[in-house]
Amino acid sequence: MFGSRFYDGFQIIVLQFNFSWLQLSDLTVHAKMEKEQIEKLYQVVDAADKLSQEAKSIKSQILELEYKLNISAQGLRSIDEIQSEIVKSSDIR
Repeated sequence: MFGSRFYDGFQIIVLQFNFSWLQLSDLTVHAKMEKEQIEKLYQVVDAADKLSQEAKSIKSQILELEYKLNISAQGLRSIDEIQSEIVKSSDIR
């Protein structure tokens, strides 16, 4: 009788241990899944950051080219200005 209660108690402890082990295993699996999801999220954030940096770089290049275009366009005359000068010079002759 005493041996039977000891065996029953031992079985309960083993069952509790197995249950705790299953819970721990489940938590480990869940943590690994969450870690993988977070790593994927980091990849998306990194890609977005790179695209943002590239867009800023392209924007600065565009601004620089616009500035150069404005500077070189300042020396240009319109067709109307050239025609006006031609008319004036032909009137003088």
